[in-house]
Amino acid sequence: MKHSHRRPTLLLATLVAALALVASVHAAVGIPDARDWCIRTRGCIIPPSDLVKSNRDLEAKLLGDKKVCGDGVCNVAQGETCDSCMADCGKCQYAVPFTQCVQPGTVALTFDDGFAKYTESLIEILDKEQIKGTFFTIGEAIMANATNWPIMRKAMANGHEVASHTYTHRNMGKTGQVEPESPRGKMMTEAEMRTEILLGDLAAQHALGKRPRFFRPPQLDYRTETIRVIETLGMVPINVNVDTRDWEENAMHAKDGTLPSTQDIIDNFKKSYAEAKERNAKSFIVLQHDLYNFSIAAVPEIIKILRADKLEFVPMSKCLNETPYRDPTDNPFLNPRYGKLSAEMAAMSASILVSAAPAAHLASIAASAVASVAMVAAMALLL
Repeated sequence: MKHSHRRPTLLLATLVAALALVASVHAAVGIPDARDWCIRTRGCIIPPSDLVKSNRDLEAKLLGDKKVCGDGVCNVAQGETCDSCMADCGKCQYAVPFTQCVQPGTVALTFDDGFAKYTESLIEILDKEQIKGTFFTIGEAIMANATNWPIMRKAMANGHEVASHTYTHRNMGKTGQVEPESPRGKMMTEAEMRTEILLGDLAAQHALGKRPRFFRPPQLDYRTETIRVIETLGMVPINVNVDTRDWEENAMHAKDGTLPSTQDIIDNFKKSYAEAKERNAKSFIVLQHDLYNFSIAAVPEIIKILRADKLEFVPMSKCLNETPYRDPTDNPFLNPRYGKLSAEMAAMSASILVSAAPAAHLASIAASAVASVAMVAAMALLL
């Protein structure tokens, strides 16, 4: 009995040590403490510290640390947006995300949540059909799977486009969830939205050397504030008007341990496509997920149906007549309409593209993962 209090004390000490390790990892990275924006119980993978630090240094030089509406600087880092400070950030142009192409008779095939296990086979299908797809990627998935980077680069070399889908796939509407089936979280602040978008940018930049301009809010959900932040940061918000609901089929079948059939996805596509045409849509943006093999297997039939209607398959850049990536002379933190970088700042921005070595990236992942596991394990023991 005399040792009865030692176990809780030891466990508490373990937890404190784990939390200290997590804090040291995050502090070294130089971004907001993960506990302030990451709501995953397992923790979040963090981009390389030198990449983040270089971006923070560039941001400080470009934006400064003052929030003074009317000073000529749209300081998004201090919370200014096209809504809160029109004098510096201009008038908001987007009220809602795009749900169809601007050119009638076109269709864009888009795929969310990758790059994933089946992405390479999907690219082979699209290449065989001579169709360019658009991939809305999750930053954390990019950082966790460096083996997929060559596939991503090959896709870009073949004319496919990579877009952003946040860093952790957290809902930007009213729920704040990480996944549709997870418990309701708290509604995201504008600062948290910016962190999600910025980290997604850094992940794509680290793997591909480019920052995407096209952005899709997770679960297709958003608030008015979401669109303001997306636009001020220089992203173009995109949703869909044809949804195969492959994600929903997967969630429903998972409850009884089965997998949806490819025909389920084809049937869902036909229904959603018919509904879009009934709404008098003249062009289409189709949603699938390259996470699911049963969905990828439906792509050839979906293409066949769309071709029968004489539609032109286009990547998102042609769908919207917008450039898919930020120009090297654009301010990497703001909408291109706010002006170009000076030669000095453009050179500094370009140097960031090669600032983080893969070894540093892998070490950062390992440290963050070990710290997260230690913290969760200690908490479990205390419970």
